[in-house]
Formats: sequence, structure tokens, C-alpha cells
Amino acid sequence: MSVKSAMMTTASPTKTTDGKNSDDVFAQGAGEVEARAMLRPGLVYDSNEQDWLAYLEGVGIDTGTGTKAIDPSDLNYPSIAIGELFGTQTVTRTVSATTAGTYRAKVDLPGIKATVSPSVLHFSHPGQKRTFTVKLDVTTARAGAPDTGSLTWTSGRTTVRSPIVVTPQSVHAPAEIKGAGTNGEVTYSVTPATTDLVATAYGPVSSPLFKGSLTGTAEFDHETNIPAGTKASQIAVHFDLAAGNIGGLVWGPMVDGVLQTIQIAYPDSSGTATISVPQPTAETIFVAVVALDSSGSGGSGGSGDAVTPYTYQVNNIAEDSPVTGKVAVTPDHARVTPGTPTDLTAAWSGAPADARSTTWIEYSNGAGTFLTLN
Repeated sequence: MSVKSAMMTTASPTKTTDGKNSDDVFAQGAGEVEARAMLRPGLVYDSNEQDWLAYLEGVGIDTGTGTKAIDPSDLNYPSIAIGELFGTQTVTRTVSATTAGTYRAKVDLPGIKATVSPSVLHFSHPGQKRTFTVKLDVTTARAGAPDTGSLTWTSGRTTVRSPIVVTPQSVHAPAEIKGAGTNGEVTYSVTPATTDLVATAYGPVSSPLFKGSLTGTAEFDHETNIPAGTKASQIAVHFDLAAGNIGGLVWGPMVDGVLQTIQIAYPDSSGTATISVPQPTAETIFVAVVALDSSGSGGSGGSGDAVTPYTYQVNNIAEDSPVTGKVAVTPDHARVTPGTPTDLTAAWSGAPADARSTTWIEYSNGAGTFLTLN
């Protein structure tokens, strides 16, 4: 583990095919090993079998050893990773010196306030150990999106760099709540990560419907552009399926005309398949509306000409989107206790009765909940 630490903390940025530094931390890890630098690491993060048993217990694996579990983020590893940074969290690390020196800490992590304590470590001889903590507080980092950076200890010309990856969360809230009718309200529970809870409703947006039909086993392809400034997007396709037939959506983002990772959305009990995209990037979304006619898909004697009507709707919600009706959330601003659930009520009026409308209820740092009506 000491050797691995030396390799990681002295690595250089991984290059992409165009020669630039990679910005994908999941592709580059700590970076490319520098054979000469790794022999002079300055500090190393060491760990033993007991540490790893405690880590395994912490991720839910029963090792049968009786070892006490630790938070997985507290494994004495040369990097820092927090799968969900819910408001604030403190991690602990211990470093061992390979040479004497005084090291000063610096953290580069956009949108996160980082406090290293102590921020200066003095080592009078090799082999000495020092323990420190790093407290991370979410400030402006976008909720739900991986945030990457580094912790660097510096002594003269020696630098010891640890990559950091955290996924900030400002609130635990349902991804979607539903309602029906032109007027109504729904109460739901959220758990804030901070003492200040803000909830702002954008919408309801109800875009025009596209009506189409599929004959037999067929698909129809739609390319939907998500404009810049969109806070949330919801694509809904309602199928009028014949008994025994199957419908659904195959979709994914388009990059340079190439379909990326494919996802599938199936109709619910009402026959509507939904794609909900919070905090979307401005891009083109490819959507294939698919129907499988059971009468002609492998059986004998089937005509294969059943018609499946469908309606296609795209609700892109931005701060200045035209709205149909009104939605208000109460309380829209409240002092709350971090980690303690609290109730919010979303009330709407004037929503269209014959078409779906979508509202984005936004909390801090871009987190939010879809309110889907009708």
C-alpha cells in the first residue's frame, strides 16, 4: 500500500488523444505513473489487512472476523471518494514521512468548502506519522453531479497529490410526485442537508402534442433538442396498445451524430412511457417510439398490421418557459434541521385536463423533484 500510494500521489495527468489533460476522473484515476518521482514520494498513505477488513465491513460485507466497520470514505487510501456528500462530511487520513520536512495542505475542489486540520504537518525524521482530517461542506457544487479535485501537501519541491471525487447532495427528495385534475395539491416529505430549505416551482409546462401511429412491428424516430438554460426535461409518449402488444421507448443522448448509451422506458399502467431528465445539458436526445405487434411477431396466421396510435410530448422547463396554469410550493423557504424530514405541499391550479403538464420543483444546488400532472 505504501508503494501504491507513492505511485498515485506523484502521478501526472493522463492525456487524451488530442494531447490535453483528461477531465474524466473515472477514466484517469490518479493519473500516469512517473517512475522517477514515485521513488521520492515524501509522504505515503499506508494501510494493512485490518484496515481493509474494516472497509469491507463498512460496505456491508460480513468478513466473519468481528472487525468493527468504518465509513468506507475513511479507509486510509491515497485518494478521497464520497459517493454521497450530504451537506457535510469529515474524512480522516494518516500519512507517514519518507523524508523529514514541513508540509502545507491545499485543496482544490470547486463548489466545496474544504477545511484541513491541521493544515501544516511537521516531520523531524522518516517513519513519523501524522493524522489529519478534511471537512468538506457543499457550497455551490451542483447536486447529483460528480465533483472532482485534489488535496495536495507541499514541502519545498515535493508535492503529494491525492485526487478527490465527491457527489454532492443538498436534499433527499422524491424524483417525481404525481397529481391529477386541473386543481389540487399533494404533500410530500424531503430531508434537507442544511438549515435552510428553499423550494421554487418552475412551470407547469404543457407543450403541444405530436400524434402518430405505428403499424405492425415498427418504430418511429424522434430527435429532440434540449435548449440551453433548461432546468429539467420530461418526454412522455402515451400508447393506445392493442391487447397483447408491447410498446416502449429506446433513447439516449446524441454526440456528433452518434447515439450514446441506450436506455429503455416502458409504459406504466396508463400506457404512458416517460423520460425524465433533471439538470440536462443542452444536447440532442434521440427517442425511438417502438411497438411490437404480437399478431405478427413470430406467431402463425397473424396479419401483423395492428395499428398503435400514440401521442408524443416534450416538456422542456426553463426559468422563462411559458406556463399553463400555476404551481406554488409551501413553505417555499424555511429554517429546518439538517437530516430531519420535513413536509412540503405543492398546489396547482389551471392545469390542462386533456394533456400532461410538468413542473420542476427546484431546491438548492440544482436538486429537484418533478411534479407530473395528468
